[in-house]
Amino acid sequence: MKAMTAYLLIYNATCAMAWSVCVARTVASLVGGESAGDVYSRVGLVLMVAQTAMLLEILHSLLGLVPSPVGTVAIQVLCPIFVVWGHLFWVPECQQHWSLFLLLLPCGVMEIVRYAFYVYSLLGTVPYPLFYLRYSLFMVSYPLGTAGQILQALVGMGAHWKFASPLWYRLSMIVLLLYVPGTRRQIANMWGNRKRSFKKRNVVKQEEEVEEQPPQGVLWPRTKNGDRSSTLTGKRIFAAAAAAGPEGARAAEKVMREKQWRFAYNRHMVDHVSQSLQSTDVCLAMARAGLACAQDSFRFARWGHAEMSMREAMETFRSNAFETAELQGDQPLPGKREVTLSYGAETLGEPYYKFSKQRDRNINGLELRQQLNAWVEYGT
Repeated sequence: MKAMTAYLLIYNATCAMAWSVCVARTVASLVGGESAGDVYSRVGLVLMVAQTAMLLEILHSLLGLVPSPVGTVAIQVLCPIFVVWGHLFWVPECQQHWSLFLLLLPCGVMEIVRYAFYVYSLLGTVPYPLFYLRYSLFMVSYPLGTAGQILQALVGMGAHWKFASPLWYRLSMIVLLLYVPGTRRQIANMWGNRKRSFKKRNVVKQEEEVEEQPPQGVLWPRTKNGDRSSTLTGKRIFAAAAAAGPEGARAAEKVMREKQWRFAYNRHMVDHVSQSLQSTDVCLAMARAGLACAQDSFRFARWGHAEMSMREAMETFRSNAFETAELQGDQPLPGKREVTLSYGAETLGEPYYKFSKQRDRNINGLELRQQLNAWVEYGT
């Protein structure tokens, strides 16, 4: 087991246990008829430690230990930190208010499920009940937990900060105004994750039910762990092309050191094009280096033969490798010929699946020019 995997296992398991303590003590207090103030006296310290430990998750994302976007993680972590350290810890009225139960139970149960999900993911297999709760419980826990956070902040503002620190009162008001659109975005993000995760799990299940056949044709290369990675392959090809460019090894190292390749490859694409445009010779040299790396990296499999690189395959399978076909349409040419593009999405930052009903929409003429201008402004 790698050191980073072991660390993440310990971190997630510890956080799951801490939140379990919070939830268990809160339930016991409720059963015993205790007040919110009594509950805080029993779980306050554990809650503050568990909530503060979540700051490490921003660091995990920054270092590339987890694939989650830094911005999304920061919002998920800093909002409850704002409430517990900005209001609950300092204001006795917050500790005694019934909204503390909303802060502890819905959020606590959600955190237990989330951390347990991460633990099983690191171990390799997630039980279906845990998988279902991870991608379904948010429908209840997010609205209730957010309501608890907002109420706690309002109590703290009215009972203490309005007089003790008008500046913090105003800053808290600004943060609360951002809660509604922020919560809506978080729920929409989880809905998207839910759809993708259930779809992916169903595909894997169907593949497991089908008798496994050895893969044929062009394959992604294997990593040290034995799986096939598109991310590592893409980085290597980009790095090989960059090494043949004006910046040489420095540019290649910059590509290979990128931890968030899935979310940051566009920056390297811009650098790649910028270097390629310096001269014809540079462009050709970078293209040839990238293609050579692709030929050596991609694998090829065919029954009766050992897996080999694409370069070896092109030398090995020469006979009847390609066929020529002619396609002839039976419709007359249009009177006016113009470039037409099928494009459904219009909003920057919105996932493409939201525009599935518009995928057959064609744009041309002035509308196409406007879309091209928009892409230039986006930095596409």
